[in-house]
Amino acid sequence: MFRRFALAALPALFACAPAITHGPRVEPGPSLMLTGGMPRPLCTHWADCHGGATPTLGAGVRYGFVPPRAEAAPVLVGLTVPVLDPLGTELDAFVQAPAEGAWVWGGGALASVRHLMPYMEAGRMPAGGGNGWYLSAGYAHLLHNPLTDFRSQDGSYSESMARAPRWFAPGAGARVNFRGVRYTVFANGAFGSFVERIVGPAYGLDGGEGSATIDTRKRVRTLMVGITWEVPFRDVARRRNVPAPRPIPEPH
Repeated sequence: MFRRFALAALPALFACAPAITHGPRVEPGPSLMLTGGMPRPLCTHWADCHGGATPTLGAGVRYGFVPPRAEAAPVLVGLTVPVLDPLGTELDAFVQAPAEGAWVWGGGALASVRHLMPYMEAGRMPAGGGNGWYLSAGYAHLLHNPLTDFRSQDGSYSESMARAPRWFAPGAGARVNFRGVRYTVFANGAFGSFVERIVGPAYGLDGGEGSATIDTRKRVRTLMVGITWEVPFRDVARRRNVPAPRPIPEPH
């Protein structure tokens, strides 16, 4: 019973898994964004391979620094606040390699108190927010969260993470610009493992009572699919300043 409860609680107590939600093209200036995704287990039993991946829903801002010189590297800095876990606010820092055409690549990192994931991206994404696609790859380190540890009331049984989840995260995405809003559909895989530690009572052949520790390596096999909505600040301001339509004069 204890073990069943602990396994069910682990996904809810972990922070949202890191996900790459933008392409390798850095667009200039500030923008607002919303992102959401749903994990899908690639195994029969969710508790055996989730690795802490939970549905993600967040809002944030991004700022792209694009130098006027073509040989200089553009930089993107973003901040995303998870709706269900504000303490897990995520910083995204990305550097794009200098590029004159539509083909671009770069590397960055996602960091929060819950996880750390360096990543790289490459793809065809025209400047100016045009339609494009990209491939990505990262390596996620989920940091140990004490809230995921479970201990029975009498202290005879406990369950915790001897090693927090780590996984390789291949991914892909596509961006579509519709009426000034950039929609990015993304898919990120998670293929790795974590080590679960169970400490419980044990009895010897002589009838003596003690405790036993069992470490079990469990795999992570999950696919995160989601969408990001992003709109530049200038477009938001432009829409707010649109004058109201003038009333049509009635005929005399």
